[in-house]
Amino acid sequence: MEKRVLILAISLILILNLFSVSALEARIGNARMILRVEQGDTIERSIRVINSNNISVNITLFASGDLADDTEIIDKSFILVPDEEKKAKFKIKVTKAGTTETKINIQFTPTDEGNGVGLSSTIIIIAEENSIWNDWFGDDENENDDNSNEDSVNVITGDATSKSGNSNPAAIFLLSILGIFLILLIVLLIVLLNKKKRAIKSKKRVKKSA
Repeated sequence: MEKRVLILAISLILILNLFSVSALEARIGNARMILRVEQGDTIERSIRVINSNNISVNITLFASGDLADDTEIIDKSFILVPDEEKKAKFKIKVTKAGTTETKINIQFTPTDEGNGVGLSSTIIIIAEENSIWNDWFGDDENENDDNSNEDSVNVITGDATSKSGNSNPAAIFLLSILGIFLILLIVLLIVLLNKKKRAIKSKKRVKKSA
């Protein structure tokens, strides 16, 4: 009986380890950009996409937000091998004056199937309706460092949604049930071992008294 309990406990531990090994890290640079331009300008920038995992991942980019329809993603999809990175280029045509917010969403998924996780880079554009801004201040403020504002997140692959990286309630519930079951098995094993020890002690006492 004790051997069976031990085998079940070890099996559950291995299952829990499989969940932890499946952790996928989604990492990007340029998590936030603030750009000052003129209305009508076309901005060309890039996002540093980093695969710090030990497996290859599929990368997919798409735009959302105020200027999503005016955004052209040059590097829409590609594959990164372990420890590889790429500057994914995109263009935004500034068709609206004032302050707009556009997101470039980056989806990470394993090449050998499985759930993915996503991050996004927020592009805040402050567009002037005339050229006075650039005449006074030049274009220096439009420059962006690809290595700045780096953002990274660790998630469990099965618990991540495609965009926000929020946890999956079903997977959390399953892990909780497995953990509780494992604890109950260990407690049961301890109780059985204690009973066995008491039975052996009582037999020894009976033999001595006899």
